[in-house]
Amino acid sequence: MVIPIGIMAAVLAWAIPARRRYRRALHGPLATARGGVAIGSAASITDAGQVPWRDLLDALAVEPEGSYHEGWMGTMLGLKTKWSTSTTVLEAHRMWGPRHGREVKIRLGPDEKIEGGTELYSNKHIRAITTIEVALPEFELAGDAGTVRALGEVPAPVATVLKQLRPSPEIWHKLTVKAGPAGITANRPAAIDPLNSWLYDLWLCERIATALGK
Repeated sequence: MVIPIGIMAAVLAWAIPARRRYRRALHGPLATARGGVAIGSAASITDAGQVPWRDLLDALAVEPEGSYHEGWMGTMLGLKTKWSTSTTVLEAHRMWGPRHGREVKIRLGPDEKIEGGTELYSNKHIRAITTIEVALPEFELAGDAGTVRALGEVPAPVATVLKQLRPSPEIWHKLTVKAGPAGITANRPAAIDPLNSWLYDLWLCERIATALGK
């Protein structure tokens, strides 16, 4: 009985806090649009963690919402989309294409380590991974407990971007950001995400790239 009890304890240790975060996010201020946000106005936002996700989508968008399809948010962002319809093979949803002269790639769901498999043993590898392919200096950031902080030295413009971010526990949680010559990538868990947090990652990566003059 030791092993089953241990497994049960581990599952509960993850599931209970995750359920609480989900409820907080679902009923929190970021879940409901305030409206009045102009399409393409993301450059005017200095602290996206205080903006409801649907308003942030409008700010990031290059076109208004059109007819519904599974990749409708990607279409608003000006990206091509490929939504997985497989019920047997682990595949990620994908969005890709140029934005503001930079190539963007977004994948939601199984990461490279389990993609193509047929069995899912945990949510560890269900990720939201956002990449902007632009040459940047090397640095790393981490978002947890509502705050995005630098891991080591970062360029001064990046530090300025971070200083403008107020705490946002529902958004800046279990996030890693790595930048370098190949681009900047934000990576976070995506199994339970009612706020579409990858939108905030896209905003952050694009804002950092712009701050660095790229």
